[in-house]
Amino acid sequence: MRLDILIPTYNRSTLLGECLESVLRSTSEADWRVTVIDNNSKDDTKQVVESFAARSERVRYLFEKKQGKSAALNYGINASDCDVIGMIDDDEQLHSNWIGIVAKWLEDPQIDYLGGPCLGLWRTEKPEWIPAGYEGVLSADDPAHIPDTPLRFPDARVFLRGGNSVLRRSVFDRIGAFRTDIGRFGNDLGSCEDHEIYTRLLAAGLTGYYVPDLIIYHVVPPERVTREYYRKWAKGQAESLAVMDRANPQKVPYLGRLPRYVIGDAVRALPALSSSDRARRFAAELRWWTLAGFAHGAYRKAPPANGNH
Repeated sequence: MRLDILIPTYNRSTLLGECLESVLRSTSEADWRVTVIDNNSKDDTKQVVESFAARSERVRYLFEKKQGKSAALNYGINASDCDVIGMIDDDEQLHSNWIGIVAKWLEDPQIDYLGGPCLGLWRTEKPEWIPAGYEGVLSADDPAHIPDTPLRFPDARVFLRGGNSVLRRSVFDRIGAFRTDIGRFGNDLGSCEDHEIYTRLLAAGLTGYYVPDLIIYHVVPPERVTREYYRKWAKGQAESLAVMDRANPQKVPYLGRLPRYVIGDAVRALPALSSSDRARRFAAELRWWTLAGFAHGAYRKAPPANGNH
């Protein structure tokens, strides 16, 4: 196995440095390298990566001028000559045996892809108003809900997170690259590029496993644990879902371009807006941000869905 760990990054050089430190602490003897794809950063990202490259020949720097996380990932995939592609985010840290676990599982040629948990590396107190069901905002899984044993995808209890996923290079040749009309662009909070490619993995009948020991630690800084960040995330995710929905409508009733359940979820949340429970009240508000985001994504001019670099 030759593993290339791709890290798309934009203006987060300090966190990126912590991420690279964690990768270089790997205890595995597998054949691997780490490739940072700089997506137009204006900070000292290039200098940080070059300092790590001076320490280890395993570190590589690439630059992708087309803005967007998906575009950066596609560039890294196309530029890689390795047979296995790992993907993590610049604000994450690897468990020391992450690479070794990948190597062990992919000894089985029948396995096409892997995923695992993202545990919160909290750098602030967890406020009481955080609602249940929004783990994706912080990419911090509840340790109590992580399965004890590996699960084969699909399974309702687990999801293939983009910040902790490993695919054989041949999988991209089969299902295509990431769609560049969804996902994060610069400082916005678009998403769903991982959700969309996961649906293609399932549709293609490929074999993947959720491995509880394949652990990533995701930094949760104070500026991310704010109501404003949650609102922005809920709206951005819904916009991305709406763009996906335009290409592949769901088999549900619609009102215009909006699935009726999205409207219904917001309407049913109205009574909770006056709840004394702060988490329940905020969850109800986020239903309305979701509706607003979905409407914006459903009716705005759709960008091209080209997934190729």
